[in-house]
Amino acid sequence: MRANRLVGGILLLAGGIAGCPPREVLRPTLVPDAPKVTVIARVNENADAMDFLLRAGGVSAAGEFLREGHRESFHLTGTLLYRKPMSLYLKLEHIGGSIEAGSNEREFWFWEKVDSPRYSWGMHEYMPDDADTDIPLRPDLLVEVLGFGGLPEDTTGPQGPLFWVGPQHCELIFMDRDEDDQLYITKTIDLDRNEPFLVRSVVFFRSNGRPWMQAKLSDYRKVEGGGIVMAPHKIRMDWLPDRGWLELKFDNTKRFDNAAAEKRFLSPRQLGYDLGREVRVDGPRVLPRRPAPAPTTTPAPEEAESS
Repeated sequence: MRANRLVGGILLLAGGIAGCPPREVLRPTLVPDAPKVTVIARVNENADAMDFLLRAGGVSAAGEFLREGHRESFHLTGTLLYRKPMSLYLKLEHIGGSIEAGSNEREFWFWEKVDSPRYSWGMHEYMPDDADTDIPLRPDLLVEVLGFGGLPEDTTGPQGPLFWVGPQHCELIFMDRDEDDQLYITKTIDLDRNEPFLVRSVVFFRSNGRPWMQAKLSDYRKVEGGGIVMAPHKIRMDWLPDRGWLELKFDNTKRFDNAAAEKRFLSPRQLGYDLGREVRVDGPRVLPRRPAPAPTTTPAPEEAESS
């Protein structure tokens, strides 16, 4: 299982307080001396409130990535569905075709449905956080930052997270041990110093101490029908070694009580669709190419937007 999934709620986990305006227009009273236990408890309180299917509409995805030695750019629009902790469905369209990306408890996928279809996939269990892939959007990482798993309540162990208060943000520092039993930083999370301690950035590190990905979060608004939960409507992810980047913007987010939409979290591979060129991007273990097909009543991916 991938290590350090404990972080979970690093994007949408931070919630607001009753009566807050839909956008960030007020500056709450600064709380410079809030202890770590208070910050984590408040983050987890709002993470627990995200107990519903989330729909983001008017999604804009733009970015640049490195594939087979060439830099490629893209700009697509579409819709996103998410249910914690691991269920994701993202459909993006452009003139030349469409892209579907998704995740469930077992696997993740990225399906480019263009002139020469290409289907990239992997198992969460065998996918290293810092693996290099030639797909513009890693659904497993997007799930990592959209997660509502919350932060660890027991922070007394030797691996932290450590906590300090800087001039602008509180910061949590997560650690692990390498093969030589040496401690190294795995990720850092910066939060506002004031209530409700919104997450502003997350940086992932390799065991050699070098950062390899940074996610920045902004434009927080309350989720329609979601109670106290607030979500960032702008997410910027930068892959530092190759200077690739992805920026997601959401026009709106809302609670989406639609049982049929849950079927979107079955992968096209699980459903037995003709995928085109198939590329596995995780570890070396080889699994059967096709699991048993799901019931034929499940709609085809092209019908997803009807939800």
